[in-house]
Amino acid sequence: MLRHCFKQGLLVFFASLMLMSTVGGGGLQTIGLEGLPRAAWLFINEMYPTGEVESVETEGVLFARVFKVRLRNGTMLEFDADGEWIEVKSEEGDVAPDIVPCPILYQLRATYPEVRIAKIERIRKGYDLVMANGVEIIFNCDYEIVS
Repeated sequence: MLRHCFKQGLLVFFASLMLMSTVGGGGLQTIGLEGLPRAAWLFINEMYPTGEVESVETEGVLFARVFKVRLRNGTMLEFDADGEWIEVKSEEGDVAPDIVPCPILYQLRATYPEVRIAKIERIRKGYDLVMANGVEIIFNCDYEIVS
């Protein structure tokens, strides 16, 4: 009986080690641009054609892989495993306007014509934006302000 429990315990231990190593139990790992999904690489070239890439890192988060890219101007980009952007944050408060969905951009320009966008993040039910003046605005999937 004791031997059986020991074997099962070892099996669970090694299975969890394998899961952690494949799913990403570690921290950030530096990779090159060639390690990015193609969609992420295309996004960077389209939205930030003159932006020099300073670093590219990847990490496993739960059961997903996340890619983090830092440009020389301080802009941080985060992508999912498919290369779709998750978050874009600019230290200078100038997220590329082409990233922001048009209905949101129109509302922001009407309400805050002079304020720049410092961060945009795709969230479960819409978008979370932070303006350069610190104002945070959350939009739902229908592009309506919810908070």
